[in-house]
Amino acid sequence: MGEHKTIRYSDTNYYLLRAKGGYLLIDAGWNGKMSVFLRKMYEAGIDPREVNYIMVTHHHHDHAALVNELRTIMGAKLILHKKQVDLLKNGNTEIAKTKQYNLSLKLLDRALRLFIRISYSPIFTNDTDIVIGDDGREVLKEIGINGVIVDTPGHSADSITLITDDGKAYCGDAAMNIFGVKPYPIEAEDYIVVKESWARIISSGAKILFPSHGKEFSVDELR
Repeated sequence: MGEHKTIRYSDTNYYLLRAKGGYLLIDAGWNGKMSVFLRKMYEAGIDPREVNYIMVTHHHHDHAALVNELRTIMGAKLILHKKQVDLLKNGNTEIAKTKQYNLSLKLLDRALRLFIRISYSPIFTNDTDIVIGDDGREVLKEIGINGVIVDTPGHSADSITLITDDGKAYCGDAAMNIFGVKPYPIEAEDYIVVKESWARIISSGAKILFPSHGKEFSVDELR
């Protein structure tokens, strides 16, 4: 079912992949943007109640802050990697280890932090949610998506990428296409580990990257 739809606001992309009986939503973020998120979904022709599953690429506020509100409306199950569970329970973007790509971005980040709330409602799993510890292929297959979930840390320790068998890689912030530093994320915990994750994305059969920030681009740009 390789179809997907994109909704975008606050310079962030959120992807809806067609699944059995509805959609899988990849990421749901930014505090206070619930009405915007729902409006964007309706503009894309999707009723929120069609979303059966929510997956987060990592625990940061622009990817997870609306998860609790949306899962209540949608009645959706979470699909998480086991390494994400504790960080999502904290309800806060871990920034202690984060470094910016260059000095200009560091200064911009310091200025923007004055206006951005990085904490959010803690996310706890329940008995209906799915926590994976492997590549997730069987879980994805059960919901009608052919692909794998790849461990891609570097930007954050819990970052993951969903790669479909036809080569679409929904990579969160493992790679970006903004501020002229493509494909590097504008900030990361460890840029060496970022490159190791790129190698994993390439070896897993990715052809096109769909980042959370910026337009899609060819995996060749990771090489």
